[in-house]
Amino acid sequence: MQTLVGNWTVQKKLLASFLMVAVLVGIVGYVGWKNTTEFANEFKSLYDDRLVPLVQLGEMERSLWELRLATLLYIDADSAGRAALLKREAELWKTIDEHVAEYKATYLIEAEKAGLKRWEEVYPTYIKARKEMLALADQGKPTAQIEAFRAKEVTPLADALAKAIKELAAIQEKEGDRMAKAVSQQSAWSSKLI
Repeated sequence: MQTLVGNWTVQKKLLASFLMVAVLVGIVGYVGWKNTTEFANEFKSLYDDRLVPLVQLGEMERSLWELRLATLLYIDADSAGRAALLKREAELWKTIDEHVAEYKATYLIEAEKAGLKRWEEVYPTYIKARKEMLALADQGKPTAQIEAFRAKEVTPLADALAKAIKELAAIQEKEGDRMAKAVSQQSAWSSKLI
């Protein structure tokens, strides 16, 4: 090899050196472009599929807690107060339904699909039990009877929904952490290469 290169003219040696540098710069440039594109996609996914769903879950949880508070207020409210609470309740159901639909539209890993399935199994039952409890209040049933129904039927379902939200949020956090670590590792590898 040395005799082959040794026989080259200065012009050929300079050209070969330039081509080697150009190839190396091309490789580094390609790796940089590829990693930049992948980082951008990963960060977009981190935002779209991890951060935004956390906000949606937070809104679902807030609305659920507001419904739980409204339940307690409804029992002792007069007819005007009950009408206002029912109006607000409709808005809260809509908020929850919209955020569930938006959450479903994101990229879901298997653990999220399972958690969402648990939510969807409990949610309609909660709505039904809550309406039954409000009907007891509308019928003028004693507060003790309404509270007993709430404690036995409504509260466990609301707790199950809150637990499902917490589990989904924990999945979001864990998956987001995994994605961030993967990007950091790729970045470290890229930095070493460059």
